Amino acid sequence: MFVVDTQLEYVSTYLPKEIRLQQQIVRDCYAGATVIKSSDRAEFYLPALSKKNENVKWKGQYLAEASFPPFVEEFIDDWVGMMNSENTKPTLKLDVAQEELRWLVEVGDKARGGLDALKVKINTEQCLVGQYVLVLDTIIHPDNSTQFTVSGFTSESIVIFFEYNGYDHLVCEEIRLEFDPKLLQNKEVAYYRIFGLDVIGYWTTVIEKEVWTENRLNLDTVDKIYPEYHGRILDRLPIVVINTSTLGIDQFTKVPTFALADLAIQVYIREARLAFGQRHTANPMLVGINVSGPSNPSIVRDGQALCNNPEQAIEQSFYLNSITQQELELGSDRMALLNTVNPTTPAEVKYVEVRASGLASMDVTIKRMIEYASNWDLRRLLSTTGTNASASAVSMRGQVGIADVQLVDRISCAGMTELLRIAAIWTGVSEEDAIANIEVKANANYVNMSDYIASNSPKDSIVRQQEEQIKAERSNEQSNN
Repeated sequence: MFVVDTQLEYVSTYLPKEIRLQQQIVRDCYAGATVIKSSDRAEFYLPALSKKNENVKWKGQYLAEASFPPFVEEFIDDWVGMMNSENTKPTLKLDVAQEELRWLVEVGDKARGGLDALKVKINTEQCLVGQYVLVLDTIIHPDNSTQFTVSGFTSESIVIFFEYNGYDHLVCEEIRLEFDPKLLQNKEVAYYRIFGLDVIGYWTTVIEKEVWTENRLNLDTVDKIYPEYHGRILDRLPIVVINTSTLGIDQFTKVPTFALADLAIQVYIREARLAFGQRHTANPMLVGINVSGPSNPSIVRDGQALCNNPEQAIEQSFYLNSITQQELELGSDRMALLNTVNPTTPAEVKYVEVRASGLASMDVTIKRMIEYASNWDLRRLLSTTGTNASASAVSMRGQVGIADVQLVDRISCAGMTELLRIAAIWTGVSEEDAIANIEVKANANYVNMSDYIASNSPKDSIVRQQEEQIKAERSNEQSNN
């Protein structure tokens, strides 16, 4: 008997929490400013300088004013766009089980976009979190015919991977939409799907998440379903785990765009602090020396009240700050009242301003970080502007810069190849024939793309060089004449 300990701290240890945090950060950065500044994430990405002194109003102001750079969104969109352009579509070799695999190739998953749509999803997940899980499923049509389809699981969906009786087992979280009669709307419900092997073959089952997390689960007693294809039960797990540079669930490498996401957050924090500092320097603090104010410290300046009742302007313009606090609310709508012990000291009103020398330094730092981020820009990489704008120079820069993109693309195609081969084997094709006759091959010749960025493409550079050469030849002819 095998019993799985279903305590949460056990089942969530497939990847270290640091990697999970990186994945969440990249997803948030890809979603953009709306998510970064949302109520449940704002404090994480833009923590207060001082919990004690930074009031809610000011934080809300510079939170709204700070711009979040779209580094990650643009970079991933460019990556995925290059890998899935019309000119870079992979080639498919499918010389066995063509009819059996037709549905899988042309329709694929629930998105019904076939292998093309599946590849976009794989590439996006590779760039976002470095991993995507493909599961080969079977579906029964209304005419009782069986077809192959694909289920996808994100890296964060992986709950646990373990071995039992010499067989691999994988548990993934599956989110389903279910209608709630009380709320009269659909809601997301979490289930755990178990994939396993035993002496019979491949089996799978779905259990409620609460059953997993609140009990000790005996795998020998769960209801196992052995999917069949024309009476055949598969002798292996129909699962392909695609990473950025390898295949396999135990081969996770890294979150490839985390460095860029972290850079975007650092720029965002500094932009916010810069906006915060600029607002303070633009709104100096009024200080009344040897001036008495109202006894009620809760009275603040109210512009509408001042217009309606000018006689109360002076009293309503004060906010009593005790000298014993040794604090000043700089750049706000408050006034500090400082009383001396010498009664002969005349009353005086002054301004206290924040030194802004540090703001310029912060601005320089932001520009340096943005310049570093520009090195990730594929459009700049393939640009034909500048002194080294020849076609050969662009090609050399491009080939070096897109090496990682090519590797990611090849691995995604290798994963789809593996899935198609598993499906062919399930139909009865031998493993040798499946390997020899099925392949999805990546077309990673991105540098020569003519329609990716028309104005900056290397091909455009060649055209311009030819035009310049023609002009030079005509000029020489005119000179000779």
